Amino acid sequence: MGLQKGAILIKRIFKIFLVALGFHFIVSGLNYIYVNAEQPWYRIMWHHYYEDEGKIDCIILGSSHVYCDINPTLLNNINKNYWFNLASPSQRLVDSYYLLKEADHGNELSHVYLELYYDCSTKDNLKDNIDPIQDESICERSWQNIDFMKDSLNKVQYMLSIFRKENITELLFPFCRYRTKLGDWNYIKQTVEEKQKEDYQNYEYCYYFDNGNGHLEYREQGYFYSTREFWGNLFEQSRILEENPIGHISEQYLRKIISYCQKRSIPITLFVSPMNDLQLVSTENYDNFIQEVSDIAKEYSIDFYDFNLVREGYLPIYEKEYFYDMGHLNSAGATLFTSFFNKVVTGSAADNEKYFYSSYKEKMQETPAKIYGLYYKDTEVRTFHIASNREEELEYKVVITPANGEPYMIQDFSTNKVFSLPLDQHGVCAVSFREINERDGIIQICETVL
Repeated sequence: MGLQKGAILIKRIFKIFLVALGFHFIVSGLNYIYVNAEQPWYRIMWHHYYEDEGKIDCIILGSSHVYCDINPTLLNNINKNYWFNLASPSQRLVDSYYLLKEADHGNELSHVYLELYYDCSTKDNLKDNIDPIQDESICERSWQNIDFMKDSLNKVQYMLSIFRKENITELLFPFCRYRTKLGDWNYIKQTVEEKQKEDYQNYEYCYYFDNGNGHLEYREQGYFYSTREFWGNLFEQSRILEENPIGHISEQYLRKIISYCQKRSIPITLFVSPMNDLQLVSTENYDNFIQEVSDIAKEYSIDFYDFNLVREGYLPIYEKEYFYDMGHLNSAGATLFTSFFNKVVTGSAADNEKYFYSSYKEKMQETPAKIYGLYYKDTEVRTFHIASNREEELEYKVVITPANGEPYMIQDFSTNKVFSLPLDQHGVCAVSFREINERDGIIQICETVL
């Protein structure tokens, strides 16, 4: 009788196993034919991370500013540690926390470097005015990290941290994110063909830009190498940083990251990668972010370096040929920045003071007068702001040349820095500026393609 019950139990367990195995193959098949390869960064980064797991000494956490701006193989050669860019697109601090834990479980970490791109941690989203962790599109970024992490308790905790009952199916089953493609055979065909390519199967990536302006490719250790040069000077405003701009949940996870490292005696350094000044001026209060991060860093007695505050001559990358786009460096910029980054983070805070301005406002006042371009916000019209490094002292003249028309002036020399144009206005906007009352002394003419 006991043997019979045992046999029945074994059969039931075997049936459950077969059902689970079948379910696994069905889900894997649906993921294969529906989940596209438009976001290759996560899949490639995690594959190479697990290949390197066990030999990594230093990790750098953060957004795409990390994987574009810092070349870990160059750092390997400089200081003989093994570095890895454990970065992902728009990585929030909740993501950084669980990626840190993943790295710590698999390696003997000697240092953690956390990049703090303000757009990933501030709450003042102009469209939604919500804390970033609550935004569905941001949760999707976390989902894609989770998709490629190995199963572990840390992964489960990560999933629970971003759990929202209305999105549970998308979190657990990636193919559900593509339910609108159900029955779209052309889409399925393209997805399958893309996954059969050699680059996909070898976890490689290389993209050549249509205009012939360089390419972007994955190298190794989480680094994406680009030869593209950025020449634009028009930026859509995305943040206005009021006092204490870091979101509540973002601050909570920043403190958790620091505490995690300190409890395990892992040194941690906070930093911000260099960006184009046009983007920083568009925030209108960037020093509020610097101040809040600085206060937290002082509270925990750790170093914080904002490389947007570097004095002239120490890091000569603030020309556009060193940028891939408004916020990311290309390979030439990354080479210069990586070397200077290493020089700073391996030195003492006291010795490094000479490299940095104390605030972004000080930097703007101490550097020669300049226009960086235009930033704008769309309503019924497009409202433009002239981005210069002076609040006063300068006056501006604005001339519009329509795509198919004659030039016309919309503002003679004036201290006004704001003007509006129709949303469908195309052409070139030329802004001249000079010091107030210096009628013969135009300093610069900045042309922006609208």
